[in-house]
Amino acid sequence: MNRIIQAVSVLGLSVLFSGCSHTLLYSVSAANYGEHGIILKHFPTKLDGLVNIRPGIPGVRADIYQKGPFKHYPNTLPDKVEVIWQLAETKDCKRVIPSKTHIKGDDDPHIYISKVSCTFVPIPGKLFRKTIDLTKLLDTPVGQRAGRRTGPWWTLDNSRYGLSIDFEFREDQLTIDTYNYRTNPWR
Repeated sequence: MNRIIQAVSVLGLSVLFSGCSHTLLYSVSAANYGEHGIILKHFPTKLDGLVNIRPGIPGVRADIYQKGPFKHYPNTLPDKVEVIWQLAETKDCKRVIPSKTHIKGDDDPHIYISKVSCTFVPIPGKLFRKTIDLTKLLDTPVGQRAGRRTGPWWTLDNSRYGLSIDFEFREDQLTIDTYNYRTNPWR
């Protein structure tokens, strides 16, 4: 009988404490909202390498290039990352679609141009480099939520919050935007 009580106690404590700890779940993506194409020369994720990112429209999921987690950091974030990109002319595009932003509630009057299936021609002298400091990212409300359960532990819902880190290019400017997403507990 004592062994059963001990086993139940250990199981109960492990469930209780596993609800308190969390692993950082995150994904990195890149989008281009400028006039020119972007050739990523260095982007330190698992999928690093030369990648062409076509101009797109904010709020259109197809315009976002998913890159995976940072190289050597599957469950944590590096302190800093360096990104190198080059602007490119986009030629012989199969489709060119002008549109305002698709982000709900955003009244940005700018007309963005999505270009599909283009030839990228690098523009000489338009190579840019930026180091992004990620040290304070986990101190934000979005960062603190990442990896935590979406509901109380007793609901047995294993969904967790992930952290999406979006690198947004606009010509020679690079900013990051973050938000949370909910993981699928059944995968």
